Amino acid sequence: MIARYLGGRVAAGPRNEELASALDGLREKLIARFDAYDLTGGLEDVWGIVRWLNRHVETTAPWQLAKDEAKSEELAAVLYDLADGVRAVAVALAPYLPETAPRILGALRQPVDVSLGQVAYGKSVETEGIKPAAPLFPRVDVPTAAA
Repeated sequence: MIARYLGGRVAAGPRNEELASALDGLREKLIARFDAYDLTGGLEDVWGIVRWLNRHVETTAPWQLAKDEAKSEELAAVLYDLADGVRAVAVALAPYLPETAPRILGALRQPVDVSLGQVAYGKSVETEGIKPAAPLFPRVDVPTAAA
């Protein structure tokens, strides 16, 4: 959507307090989970943010905002929040997916810094040139057995 609706450019908009609070809370939860060797619980906390981002896409409907030129600033803010959330999720997933997290950051044209301090709101840098990315986990077709 960033490539399609914003010409590949993303920049910070008004602060989304709900997302900021969720991401700051995630960082603190991850620290506690990792200290307790609760890797499964940490992963569930990350998926809570993924579910929040999914609900945000559904409620803000950026594809509808894109149809109204008067809502271009709102569209840019929504897409920044989504990109920033995905960036933070990528960093949070780095201990679980050490090869995939940098690929996500690269697709968003963000620095590859996977320190837990990056699991925070507003850390995405303004950038241009974001393009649709190839699937991170391509579908694998398994041949069926002949009868």
